[in-house]
Amino acid sequence: MRTGCRRLFGAVFYNRSWIEENVRSRALIEFTDIYSTLADAVGIDVPDSYKIDGKSFWPVLSGAKEKTRDHILVHFGYDKLVRDEAWYLDGYDDLYFCGESRHPSEYQKATPEMEGAAAARKRLQAVRIRYRSMMRSKTHI
Repeated sequence: MRTGCRRLFGAVFYNRSWIEENVRSRALIEFTDIYSTLADAVGIDVPDSYKIDGKSFWPVLSGAKEKTRDHILVHFGYDKLVRDEAWYLDGYDDLYFCGESRHPSEYQKATPEMEGAAAARKRLQAVRIRYRSMMRSKTHI
């Protein structure tokens, strides 16, 4: 199992006057979200002409929202790992149930009989397919 979907970025933005101390979030964020978040945190509007993948997670850090994404996509070499709040599809197309855990050692490999597994696999594979079609059409940076 590839374990790329678990890194935390909140420490990069730590400032006692902006963010409450010792708050944890279960929000899903991607590396591409850092640019948008930094711009949002300092009040810079990113022009619509900039085609970026990132979404600001400043609303999560500042307490205005609990999440900004339904899923994340992580590149590991040629693998495309996809994760949502409860499920993780690795680059080998193996599906794992994550539940409340954010640590791969606690993920449970899904079986076809697991409740929600078939729907999760279909949903996460669709994310991967959408991403591949965007890359082919070069509609984003």
